Amino acid sequence: MKDAVRREINDRCALKHSSHWEPESCIAEAVLVADEVYYNRLYSECGDVKDLINEFDSITHGLIDATKNSTNNEIQKKLLDSRITIALYWMSVAKNTQIAAEKKEEYFPNVLRFSQKDGSIFASVGGVTIEYGFVYQGSYELLVPTQLTEQCYKKYAQAIAARMPCAAYGPAGTGKTETIKDFTRKLGRLFVCINISSSFKGLSQMIKNVAKTGWMCFDSFQSIGGNEQMLTEFYDQVKTLMKEGNEFGLFVTLGAGATETMASPDFTANFKH
Repeated sequence: MKDAVRREINDRCALKHSSHWEPESCIAEAVLVADEVYYNRLYSECGDVKDLINEFDSITHGLIDATKNSTNNEIQKKLLDSRITIALYWMSVAKNTQIAAEKKEEYFPNVLRFSQKDGSIFASVGGVTIEYGFVYQGSYELLVPTQLTEQCYKKYAQAIAARMPCAAYGPAGTGKTETIKDFTRKLGRLFVCINISSSFKGLSQMIKNVAKTGWMCFDSFQSIGGNEQMLTEFYDQVKTLMKEGNEFGLFVTLGAGATETMASPDFTANFKH
């Protein structure tokens, strides 16, 4: 299946960009990745920021016009929504670059961007480059990127490059888990999210396999704070993963009651957060 996804994405990247790409002719994932690659290339090759803003504005309006087609099915509507989200984001990237330049600041390195080389797709952000996984993602809706999600993507990528787990902390309902899911989908990775508790079984074995099976998130990690044996096993397996030196994506989310867990020396030593 990965070979089919890789072929579809590379074929789509080779075509001229269009607001009328039909999902029936390829998988939706290929259209979204091709858009990302095209916009990054457009940004890199355009010399004038104002021209770039106008170009993204024109692309966005073309996609909006495509939504008015009464024959669009649900998959096409969802795909167009995601494509509009990406186009609007890149228009904001151009505008933010202009604002940052006026302040003599750098902005673009914080942007999650995609490029194609020798049949592979690469995602770059915060000085880190990660290869696209080509795992079939189906038809999905993207989160609307903000400056906060940019910071999250940067931290996640840097944690993966450093061969470390990454922790997301915040109140319930603020999008911690969904932001991690969005990041893993964007990078074409197999992803499993598990809500755990102090009575959860098999945690150690799951961590052992995370580098082989795919990226993983343990939701509500603070729930196991009272189970010292479970925490010890968890940290031991994390240390083993880090020593092996292979790429892995391991995330945890922490909500209310996580202060004690985050203050632990084992936590601060083994997690980016």
